[in-house]
Parts: sequence; structure tokens; C-alpha cells
Amino acid sequence: MLKKTDVISENQYKSMLNKVYGGTVTIAERYINPKVSTLHTCSSCGIQFYGKPMWLVGSNEGQKHVCESRYADSVGTRLQSSAGGVDSHYRDNPYRKKASKENAVQKENIALMEALKLVKEGFSVEEASEKAGVTKNKIKYWVKVIQEW
Repeated sequence: MLKKTDVISENQYKSMLNKVYGGTVTIAERYINPKVSTLHTCSSCGIQFYGKPMWLVGSNEGQKHVCESRYADSVGTRLQSSAGGVDSHYRDNPYRKKASKENAVQKENIALMEALKLVKEGFSVEEASEKAGVTKNKIKYWVKVIQEW
């Protein structure tokens, strides 16, 4: 297998890739040497990823490509993004942060409603704040708004 000190040509590297991955992983950029991270493509799962040749065809099992076929069909067409690869980082998903922020707001609103219900039942603002986990000032503000309404 390939070691850190070995120097091989691009054709030798391509044949090693074919041997290890059965032709599914191909190099997508210019090969320089075994130590330089290079863009690769997996035709089985459709993912593009950066990897060092010495890791991909070397003896280190923990650094080899693990096919993420659950993200692609049999032809390699992407079905959804995964947490790896060039075009699929989770930060590229515009709905990720929005959804988590909306969930936090919903949880806060539910806690506020519980606190207001406790105040209506006769608990003090401080007690309602402790039980529901909402700040006292927020409870006081909404009690005032409800009374004026």
C-alpha cells in the first residue's frame, strides 16, 4: 500500500484507486503527489470530497472514503445533501438556522403562556418566572399588555 514517503505518478494513483474502490472513486482535479489533498468524485453516491491520496489508498482504514449511497440513486444523482463533500455543507442549507430559531421562539412562547396562566391563577410573577423559566420582566410586560387590552 501507499506510504507517506512514496512518490507515484498520476496513472499509478488512478490504478490504485480503481483497485481499492472498484472504479467508483475517481480523481476530479490534477494529481500532484500523495500528500496533497485533491478533489475526488464517487460515482456510487455522487459525492465530491477532498482527500489525500496516501489516506485514500494507503493502509490507514479510518481515512478511506465511505460511500454515502443513501444520498444518491444508483446512477449517482444527488437526492439530498449530506454532511460531507464540496457542495453539501450544512451551512449551505438556508432553512437550517431558520428552523432552529423558529423552534426556540415557539418553546419560549409556550413557556410564556404557561407563566401568564400561572399569574392568572394567582401565583406571583416571581413564582411564575421560576416555574415556567421566563424572565420576570417579560411576564410583567405581557401582564400589563393584557390588562390594557
